[in-house]
Amino acid sequence: QAEVRKLNREFFAKVLAWLRDHVESGEIRRLPPDLYTALLIGPVQEFARHWLATTTTTPIEAAQRVLAEGTWNALRRRKEE
Repeated sequence: QAEVRKLNREFFAKVLAWLRDHVESGEIRRLPPDLYTALLIGPVQEFARHWLATTTTTPIEAAQRVLAEGTWNALRRRKEE
């Protein structure tokens, strides 16, 4: 468990550093860090959980496109912001 926590900390530190650059450039909305995690991982993790349990009917390739688009729509900075 300690190793997984360490890997998660390292991963999220890299993700947040990447996001920071894109927030500063105006491409991505400025949000609290914990919301980035929820928006980036939550929907994908939930779909993957169901997919692994074989309870989905959507092919993973189709889900990939929809989930990526949904994540981008949630994170991208809109002109009115």
